[in-house]
Amino acid sequence: MKGQRKRPKYIGRVTRRVVAEQLRTRMRARFGETKNQERRLAEAIGTTQSNIQRILSEEQGASVDMLEQIAKFFQIAPYELLLPPPDLRRMMEVQDPATSGPEPLLRQTDKSTEPKEPTKERRAAR
Repeated sequence: MKGQRKRPKYIGRVTRRVVAEQLRTRMRARFGETKNQERRLAEAIGTTQSNIQRILSEEQGASVDMLEQIAKFFQIAPYELLLPPPDLRRMMEVQDPATSGPEPLLRQTDKSTEPKEPTKERRAAR
């Protein structure tokens, strides 16, 4: 469109990949290695098989409504479809054209579950 900047191609690609991977994993767990997994899921949530195939191939992103329907089918919260599995986090570094090197689009979270030691300021405030 005239007057609008184009969004870089890598934006949105991460989310699509995460949703597609989550969907594949959950379909495999639900349907096993049977044929027509896409068709069975599409019929269950009221969409077309081609929509499911486009989401799985990362050609199309899933709308919020679609994520809600998929989550309802798998009996999970919709946000769970947006959480990348640990092995996918390592693979998801893409080249950011604005920087000189790879820019991780998924930030690694602090893996320690133990609370941090209070700082001197916090201890003094007690």
